[in-house]
Amino acid sequence: MGIAVAIAAYVADHFSSIAGADHGLARLRCQVVSGVYPDASVRVEPDEAKWQAYYDCLHALRGGQLLWLGGILALLAVVTWLFYVVQPVWRIRRGRLVLLRDVPALWARLEPTLTGLTRKAGLAALPEFRLDPGSTRAGGVAFGTHRRPVVGLDVGLVLLHDRDRPAFDAVVLHELAHLRHRDVPITYATIAVWRAVLLVAVLPFTVSLVWSQIVAPDPGLWTLLVWSPLLVVLAHAARASVLRVREHHADVLVVEWTGDDDPFRTLPDVRSPRFTSHPSRAARLAVTQDPRVLLRPGFLAFFLGGLTWQVVVNTAGMALGGLWLRSDSAGPAVLRLVWSAGAAVLVGVAAWRGAEYARLGGGRAFLWPGLGIGLGLGLGGLVVPMVVLDPMGLHFAPLTLVLRAVGVVVAVLVCAWATWCVSLARTKVHRAAVALAVFVVCWSCLGWLPNAYGYAGLWDSMIVPAFERLGDLAGGGADAVVVGAASVALFADADRALATIALGLVWLVPALLGRPPRAAFIVGAAGMGVAALAVFAIGGSDPLVATAWQLVAIAVVQLVAAWVARRAGVVAAVVAAWLTGVAGCVAIWGAHWSAGGVDAVLARQPMRILPFTALVAAALVVVAGRLAASRRVGPRDGMASSSGSVVGSRAVAMGGGGRNSWWAASVSRVVLVPVVVLTAVVVVPFPVTTSSAVALLPPQPTVGLVDPQRALFIWSHGGGVALLNDVVQAQSRAFFGMAEDDRAAQVARCGELLDRIRVAREYPDPPEPVARGHWESGMDASRNGAEECTRIFAGPEGDPNPVSIAFTAANADFRPLLRAISGVDADVPPEPPAPTTSTPPPPPPPPVDLATMLLTTADLPRGAKEKPPSTGGSSSDIRTEPSDCGVDVGPPELAKASRTFDMPDGSWITASVYRYPDDDGGVTLRMMAESYVHCYQYRVFAGDITQKVTIDVVSGAPLVADITFDGGFVVFHSRQVWILKGELLACVSVGGKRRPDPSLVDSLAATVTGRLVTR
Repeated sequence: MGIAVAIAAYVADHFSSIAGADHGLARLRCQVVSGVYPDASVRVEPDEAKWQAYYDCLHALRGGQLLWLGGILALLAVVTWLFYVVQPVWRIRRGRLVLLRDVPALWARLEPTLTGLTRKAGLAALPEFRLDPGSTRAGGVAFGTHRRPVVGLDVGLVLLHDRDRPAFDAVVLHELAHLRHRDVPITYATIAVWRAVLLVAVLPFTVSLVWSQIVAPDPGLWTLLVWSPLLVVLAHAARASVLRVREHHADVLVVEWTGDDDPFRTLPDVRSPRFTSHPSRAARLAVTQDPRVLLRPGFLAFFLGGLTWQVVVNTAGMALGGLWLRSDSAGPAVLRLVWSAGAAVLVGVAAWRGAEYARLGGGRAFLWPGLGIGLGLGLGGLVVPMVVLDPMGLHFAPLTLVLRAVGVVVAVLVCAWATWCVSLARTKVHRAAVALAVFVVCWSCLGWLPNAYGYAGLWDSMIVPAFERLGDLAGGGADAVVVGAASVALFADADRALATIALGLVWLVPALLGRPPRAAFIVGAAGMGVAALAVFAIGGSDPLVATAWQLVAIAVVQLVAAWVARRAGVVAAVVAAWLTGVAGCVAIWGAHWSAGGVDAVLARQPMRILPFTALVAAALVVVAGRLAASRRVGPRDGMASSSGSVVGSRAVAMGGGGRNSWWAASVSRVVLVPVVVLTAVVVVPFPVTTSSAVALLPPQPTVGLVDPQRALFIWSHGGGVALLNDVVQAQSRAFFGMAEDDRAAQVARCGELLDRIRVAREYPDPPEPVARGHWESGMDASRNGAEECTRIFAGPEGDPNPVSIAFTAANADFRPLLRAISGVDADVPPEPPAPTTSTPPPPPPPPVDLATMLLTTADLPRGAKEKPPSTGGSSSDIRTEPSDCGVDVGPPELAKASRTFDMPDGSWITASVYRYPDDDGGVTLRMMAESYVHCYQYRVFAGDITQKVTIDVVSGAPLVADITFDGGFVVFHSRQVWILKGELLACVSVGGKRRPDPSLVDSLAATVTGRLVTR
């Protein structure tokens, strides 16, 4: 039902987004007008003003989205109700079921039996019994609504009333058990929902997609056509699984009422097909003979549960993404809370069933449900169209797969912990506390799983450079490894306080439900002292490296403390390690305190690391102890001991014995209060870093580099292609209208073209440089032609040749622009005919000398001296690391001119101009911008000289970048400005030992821009 409602919401969102699509998709238009385009390097647009404009634009669309959403959900509810009400009537009419009361002879014989069976089933009133005269099977069916339950009896079953009364009673009781469980209304309501969603949502959505593919083929839409049937198959599989379990629970009630563990033995075995809603005879017999197996949490049910829940959240996120799920709102946090609640329900059900199954003597069962939940949630993240449409393949990146595998392991551990806690709960208050703790732990420990692919997206752009920077700061070797390992936790997307609370609940809940042993506090106090001594004993000249080694030392002390306390139980090991970590945190703050803060970033938040190491240390020593114990006592005894210590025996788990009096238990719990208070003291406030502390992350580019293809797609579908078509069609009407005699009508057509051009120019220019050049040149040429057309045809006569020439020039730009948008030859007006006069057009002017466009000493500050051109060749042993970094402006035969000037203060100024054929300058500039963003840090090796190059992109149009060349002893700074105008690409660069003055660079760039003349 969740999938059905989520699909309906997504379809509503789909139709609301394409409403009025002839003028551009509204959400894409919001991206265009705000300038928020997808980043090719998976970095978020840093300009907050653009995001605010984008959110304001989306906010204006909420009314239409809510109308579509409310309308489709209301229609879904109405159609569902109709299906729900009509289905029993339709089933009665289709099967020609006869009311048993209308057959007096048969009813007189069956009424006493049916009345007795109804009383045995605990029902307040007789349901409506009907006879299926066309079925010879010895079966029945319960259907209907909550107000009108119906039980259908086959003719073959009625014949057994006198010949095999136990079989007759068993089948009727089975159908009455469904009514006792009240699962009939839920079952048929679910069926009604799915029939309604197929009719209301899936069918219109499929028709819309197919029609879109016919009108304008888009490969991305095929993923949606595959995705929708996949959801239907998944829902059918989940429904069949639930219905099979429903049958088993009804059989268990029959066993309870009849006292026979095989009540259907005399009935013929009906072979059921695979994936049906009815279990096989063998499966029924296994459940009736041992009803405990219904409590055993297996793999398949929880795998389907996890998979289904993740698909529901995926679909709901797609449906509500444009409505309220955005980065500056509570939407993502709410979505994570909802997702965590669903995961907690799955874990809680698995834990309750596992604990109950163990209580009844069925043994421990937490591995398979935890494995199923983890795999279901992990694989469910792949059941979303964005996986196929992701050009970078982030969902299948090695890091993503590793993180999802880690999520599976975490799910198994969380299920084991929850089962343990449930087995210790004795009252409703305890169970409520455990449920709340399970939710918090799932939120913190599993809530990152749906977004695991995001780390793969940040791997090249942030994580790898961060580790490289950490290695440089640590000086390499073992120090670099330790600093990198200690900094991993700081990259996690988790709230520090809530994460610590969640990890604290892992030991606090079992400790409160049982009695924390005295050894936990004794060993913990000793560990606190040793950890503090270890921190103050480790020092060094680099505070960052010293902090990392101090954290390693505390982790080792935690491991030793957990090993010493392990004999008192799991909680004792965790409490001892936890107290050791708290003391280590305070000691690190004291050792690194300086000038009102700490002198290293790692020293600021040790409690993002030490709680995790405490749990890992306890888990390692407990597992090692169990393995050693199993080898000593043998397989059979070791299994019993392990089972008792984890689930069954509080004495072993809590370190108890015969002396565990109520008073002693209360005192032990009270001792936990200072531990919790001390944890809160070190978690809530934390010191700031001093100005001398170095940042762990490298400097990031100040602007993002857009993906040109995706950005052009957004621009065109957001309204660009519609506006361009309006201009092209208006120009076509103006062109063909010149052959008519109605000059006033022609003036009106040219005026319409001017209006279309004005509206189009109010729309943002294309984000891709080459397309932007064609857009601007074409619009300018078309406007010139329209203005000339208005002037000429407003009088009694005039030469229309300039109009034809202008429209020809506009078409020359519109054709490649439309080809870039659609990838095929576009429908543009035909070439205008030759001018009606015999005067030939003037010849094109000769090309302008590129050197005349460069700077001169008159443009520069006083004292500038032009440097003679270099005659030396480039070194052949120059290489970069990574090897794909570095910028190649163009081939050697490219037409170019360049001048360099030396300034009195030791700085230099360079101006260069390059002429590219066939508009290749825009391509070169785009590749250069991509290289600057991708290689914002790299090394250059020339013989024995090594330089570290750092690039910070300041703006994208024109491309402005600050570049730092660090040679170790000398550091140079430069600012480059790249300007594209037609086929010319110019660069102005100012460099020196000091950072260039931005106003000087802007002034020189403006001078060169004014001199660029294209031919």
